[in-house]
Amino acid sequence: MKKTAERRKRKTEQWMAPVFQMTGTACVLIFLMSVSGSGTGAWYLFAAAAVLSLLLWQISLRRKKWMAPALLLLFGGTAALFFFLREPAVQGLEYIAGSIAGTAGDTEAAAGTAAGSAAGTETAFLLILPALTVLLSVLLYGLHLFWPVYAAVTVLFLSGPLLGAEIMTPSVFAMCVFQTVFWIRQTQAAGGRRNAGALALTAALFAAALVAVSANADWFYDRVYDAEGMLQRTVRRFDGNADSPASGTISRGNRYPAGEEKLEVWVTEEPSETLYLKGFSGGSYTDGEWLPNTDEELFDRMEEQYLHWGSWSDWIPGMYSSLYFSMNWMQNTEDEIRQMTVVELDRSETQWYQPYYGIWTNSGQLSLGAVGYEFRYYEQADMKPDWDQLSAEYESTGNSYRELKDAYMAVAQEAYTEFDAGETPRLAELCRENPQEDLSHVTSFILHTLNSRAEYTMTPGMFRFNQDPVEYFLFESGQGYCQHFASAAALMYRMYGVPARYAAGYVLSPSDFEQQENGLYRAVVTDEAAHAWPEIFLENYGWTPVEVTPSAAGEAAHYPGFDSSVYDTIRSESGWSDSDGTQAEDAQADEQEEQAGGEQSGSGTDPAERILTSAGERIGNAVGKLIPDTVWGKVLLAAAALAALGAVLYVLHIRRAKRWERLLKNGGVRPVFGRMMELIHYAGILTDFDGQEEAFPQRLSEEIACISGEEAERLVRLVTEAAFARNGGENSGEDARAAEDVYRIYLSAGKEVIASLPRHRKIAARVRWPEISV
Repeated sequence: MKKTAERRKRKTEQWMAPVFQMTGTACVLIFLMSVSGSGTGAWYLFAAAAVLSLLLWQISLRRKKWMAPALLLLFGGTAALFFFLREPAVQGLEYIAGSIAGTAGDTEAAAGTAAGSAAGTETAFLLILPALTVLLSVLLYGLHLFWPVYAAVTVLFLSGPLLGAEIMTPSVFAMCVFQTVFWIRQTQAAGGRRNAGALALTAALFAAALVAVSANADWFYDRVYDAEGMLQRTVRRFDGNADSPASGTISRGNRYPAGEEKLEVWVTEEPSETLYLKGFSGGSYTDGEWLPNTDEELFDRMEEQYLHWGSWSDWIPGMYSSLYFSMNWMQNTEDEIRQMTVVELDRSETQWYQPYYGIWTNSGQLSLGAVGYEFRYYEQADMKPDWDQLSAEYESTGNSYRELKDAYMAVAQEAYTEFDAGETPRLAELCRENPQEDLSHVTSFILHTLNSRAEYTMTPGMFRFNQDPVEYFLFESGQGYCQHFASAAALMYRMYGVPARYAAGYVLSPSDFEQQENGLYRAVVTDEAAHAWPEIFLENYGWTPVEVTPSAAGEAAHYPGFDSSVYDTIRSESGWSDSDGTQAEDAQADEQEEQAGGEQSGSGTDPAERILTSAGERIGNAVGKLIPDTVWGKVLLAAAALAALGAVLYVLHIRRAKRWERLLKNGGVRPVFGRMMELIHYAGILTDFDGQEEAFPQRLSEEIACISGEEAERLVRLVTEAAFARNGGENSGEDARAAEDVYRIYLSAGKEVIASLPRHRKIAARVRWPEISV
């Protein structure tokens, strides 16, 4: 019996090794072809891969001593081929590598003609095939390392959708065979026996799944998104990290708000316009991320180049922050000013959210009995700037404001029209090919471009990691939400010379407010109200929001001098239609496909290649009618996400820890203290205290051993001073040192508190407060 089992095992490995090698090679080649976008002319390589695999298999069975010379001969032939075809080979390899890395547009192959690019990639595949065959043969026949080959090919295949590879039916079939062969071999190697009935049932279920998915693609899409959304919302509620908009990182996936309450907004009058609460504004754009604005640098440049205020230069930031509100008030002193109170419901928020055309008036313990901040502000319709009509009483102050406004305009025109055409080359080319006359025409063309090329959805799927998210959104996927619309618009404004920034925060409509018994109007802000928009600089209004997202609550692109009627007029005069963008791209794609087809089917093409190519296309098209390729992209992407969940969560844990550390260190004293109180209450310590009680310092030092009485007193004093400081405790110098002291106390206390928790609560705390555990 033992000899029979051994014999069965050897026979299994004899036929499995070549099949495993052939399907593994096919998966790698399909991946490289899909990512690089090479033509179907390279499909004949699969026949060559099969021949090489079978040849080496027979040598390993019948003439093992010939195996090493055969591999050396194959490797030497590859080296000789590379030497004689080194120019197109290097060109093709650079193009393939650039496609994977997302830099193919910078390679010579991409910049050359279509024929030159095709020749380079074809030559590259001629070199990759024998090199890949040699590598797999050494691993499988020489070292019997099936696991590393399986892991490498599987991970590479599942990463395809993230890197722009199309998951086609032949590749799915090859991967299924690859997986089946590997696990049959593993069962045999472990002493098990193959079960023909189980394999037949698996094959039948797989075929049924193909038919079910192809016939109900939309339903399966929705179920995958529902599951992903439920998982994300559960994680966010567990760790308390709901969808915060105070970031410039552009999402490459779906958005699933958790419904967590973030802020409470009180106003003295019912709003008549959409209310934008800005928490972030972006300066430069790079690698799919907006960096914070550079206003602090601009204030220094204003002083050096234009203002020359000397010892009064410290007033520049404060005066600029109230410039437009103050000018409007000095000209309309009889108008009633609106007041707003923003109350923090989520202490994880470390960013202020403020209205446009407003001025900060108070922070800390508010009249409502909650921690937050207050503003006086105007709605856009209330702004009536007239810089030349100031009364004698305010003439001197108005002149200073006018000087400040002119200086800021000069430096902002340069700073906020900068862009890197290399980051978004297709968008830059689109703007160059469509010059516009003035700001109204620029805004109209931006709206037309967004409306004709993209549609709004919260579940656009995963963006390709090797492409810029704005380029991918606008020129390939055509689906996205506010972050993608706002980023594209902000970049386009800059390309047309209009100072613009990416802004993010919360957006509220008038219907979100309800009148209370005290006569004020109240709205509760959840993470579902998180929003992004571009803001442009207007001379008499300063930074002004422009709504470009189709699903936004407010009127699209409404700002002084522009509304929907202006857009409709310009759109009609220009002859734009919603299908212009897609029609132009489809025509260009058809033209390129026709040219590529002509080159491949010309008299200079190998007849055998044409036959194999045609056959491969027919088979692929026939099977593709039954199984839509796009379905497998989503299904396999979901499988990859589940398979790598542990690693992804760990990486996200590390990233969250770094993010929290950065936000807390830069956010001042109050956010750190709030985070510390959350942890203490979570551990069941001092639950009756909120940090403002007189006995709190003593009780804190008694409950947490690492905090001395002196440190507890200093902690409370620093938090109190920060709460009632003019800018919420975010000054430089002394406040920065105070924030460092509070953060140090928080870390040491947090480690002690978490160490004292039961195991299950300790794990939860480490997830929720990652900056302490990492």
